[in-house]
Amino acid sequence: MKLSKTTLMALCVGIFVVLGGSLGLAYAGQGQKQGQLSTELASTQALLDKQTANFAKEGLPAKQKDLETRLTRAESGINDVRAKLRQIIQSIEVTDNLFKTAYASSVNITSVRSTPPGKEKLNGTSYDVLPLNVELEGEVSNMLTFILSWSEGHPTGVVESVNIDVPGPTANGTMPSPSATLKLVIYNLPEAE
Repeated sequence: MKLSKTTLMALCVGIFVVLGGSLGLAYAGQGQKQGQLSTELASTQALLDKQTANFAKEGLPAKQKDLETRLTRAESGINDVRAKLRQIIQSIEVTDNLFKTAYASSVNITSVRSTPPGKEKLNGTSYDVLPLNVELEGEVSNMLTFILSWSEGHPTGVVESVNIDVPGPTANGTMPSPSATLKLVIYNLPEAE
């Protein structure tokens, strides 16, 4: 099924609006969580400072240890929220780039799936890893153009596998569009905290 340029552009705009709205909601939710953790961190720090003066007089090392543990947990929670938000933003940018490359290559993306981002160590260096499964439809030459364009645009990306299906004519004489299934992986160095 071929879509007109206007329909395809409207579809792309709709996808970007949905992705933007999702990012806004995720960002707002992450901001609330980060604000809550920051408030808890500030109150714990104030309590720790107050108690430190009392501990010197009263000798209460167990309570100080508990407060230090709570402070460490709060700081860890803030770092986790930042890491998750960074992964969401990266995933949206990668998906946006896939659709732009598909449009420029005259192929249709029928599905994009991703497992959660992870970490992988290569040659002693730890990388953030974003795996993607992409399904395409279009002419074989255009799908090959898409793969080459995507590879050139992602020097840290790897095309792990490509499976192209070129069906023959159906019983009623129509020719279904060729399709492809790609397994892509993007490697990035983690951002410094």
